[in-house]
Amino acid sequence: MGPRSQRCASEEVEAEPEALRSLDHRARIVLALFAGKETITAPQVAAELGLSERMAGNLLGT
Repeated sequence: MGPRSQRCASEEVEAEPEALRSLDHRARIVLALFAGKETITAPQVAAELGLSERMAGNLLGT
């Protein structure tokens, strides 16, 4: 068990909130793209998921 998981276990903190556990694989990847950014683009999502830009735009609702 790593330091973070030990800390979470000792503090009885959930390692991953329920809302994150309910996301599918693609949604988790898209969410990770926001790390350190305020916005992401359909081309970034397309490249990360291996989709066309149009499909990525549809996924994002743009």
